[in-house]
Amino acid sequence: MGQILRYLRRIDRYINRKRLKNRSFSIVTNNCIGGVISHDLHLRFLSPTVNLFFENEDFIVFCEHLEYYLSLPVIEMQTDRLYPVGVLKGKYGSVKVYFMHYSGFEEAAAKWEQRSRRVDYSNLFVIMEAQRCTKELLDRFDALPFPHKVVLVAECDSRPKCSFPIKNSFYEDGYFPGKLLSYPKWGLRRYLDSFDYVTFFNEGVIRKRYV
Repeated sequence: MGQILRYLRRIDRYINRKRLKNRSFSIVTNNCIGGVISHDLHLRFLSPTVNLFFENEDFIVFCEHLEYYLSLPVIEMQTDRLYPVGVLKGKYGSVKVYFMHYSGFEEAAAKWEQRSRRVDYSNLFVIMEAQRCTKELLDRFDALPFPHKVVLVAECDSRPKCSFPIKNSFYEDGYFPGKLLSYPKWGLRRYLDSFDYVTFFNEGVIRKRYV
């Protein structure tokens, strides 16, 4: 059964790649969502927000002044975490970047700077998973000056216009960081895949996936 399921999941990813028409865009995300989507769609990483995460408020500040923060050097921050942490020290506040999937800061900083230079501001999509996000931060996300943005929220939240609701029990029923990128038991698609991100990239439309 497991081997059949893996095969069907590969077919599902192939279908998504065939559906995708817009193939040269940048994804800015607050966690690993963008990197996983880009990998599955066989896209080049045109954004530095890969294999890392931000705290919610830092991510909002980062997006509110995106070009400015991407122009700053990322500085190593000494912490007790088992992975490197960087900080962007700007006039709007310090933004911490948690490079959780990098073995060392030098590698993380090099990838960050390289991919920051690739960002296409004319073909940009912003995706945020808003677990434990306050209404104030959701409102600030909704006000971001980007035509293509979406925040993934719980169905019961007071939702901004640019939101996509994840089913009601998602955050209460055994939630853990990274759950959005995991599969339900014997599921063909990950929790994230209920959101039709291919249509979002092609048309800028936020909707449930049906295909």
